Amino acid sequence: MNTVRDYRDLPAESMFLYALNQRFFKIARRKDPPFVSCSTSADVLFNPLKAYMMTSSCKEKGTIQAQESILIEVARVRLHGFSEREVSIVRALLMSEIESAYLERDQMQSTSFIFSVMNLLLGLSMRLNSRRLFYLVNITAAEISKYAEKLQTSCSCVIKTIEPRASAIVEDLKNVVSKISALEEERIISPWDEEHIPEEIVSTKPNPGNIVQQCEYSNIGATELILSNGMRVCCKSTDFLDDQVQLFDSNAISVSSELIQGNTVYLSLSSLYLKL
Repeated sequence: MNTVRDYRDLPAESMFLYALNQRFFKIARRKDPPFVSCSTSADVLFNPLKAYMMTSSCKEKGTIQAQESILIEVARVRLHGFSEREVSIVRALLMSEIESAYLERDQMQSTSFIFSVMNLLLGLSMRLNSRRLFYLVNITAAEISKYAEKLQTSCSCVIKTIEPRASAIVEDLKNVVSKISALEEERIISPWDEEHIPEEIVSTKPNPGNIVQQCEYSNIGATELILSNGMRVCCKSTDFLDDQVQLFDSNAISVSSELIQGNTVYLSLSSLYLKL
């Protein structure tokens, strides 16, 4: 990355791949989806040649349906682009990853470090710096959507479908490509049906509580707060990292002794039911 355009294109491409993969993820979670999973990636074959790949896994005899769904979604992006909401979600995800990578820079594994040095020497480095963060914040939806032009069968794009047993023939695959190309030329592919997600889950907020008692335990450097709803909260300063969270398990004393004889089996299986 040597020019300003290089620094701007790299995060824009990452945001495009994230946004498209988010759509594929939502499609895979629908009832009777066309594929089990699908993802898009960009790999450098050798500098400066890059190949774009779309890979999906589907049920048996589902290759045609999966390929049609993939091509329609990419054509939809070329015609209508991504919404501002989709872009804002992807930008937040990337910013979170960049912040985590910076906070955990001292915990990088040696293999990852070696891989980063090799990329740097080969000119394939994806270094994170303030300039890239600046472009990440200012990239528009139109800049991201234009990368869909590279996901065409006439470009260096690879579409892979994995199914338990091969069933599709070349002629069927050609017909699907021709069908989607005709739909795109006629511009009859509808925009992405974005689900409505309310800004707030609870419209009427409950009355706030208050702290009824505060206890200081100087021997362990902790503070215990008793809230008006009966909850007890213990606060203690730690030497954890800024993004590190430690989870603890807590168990009540003598729970099993309070059970009626014969219900111990249900108690032993309760944790399994909760995990399922």
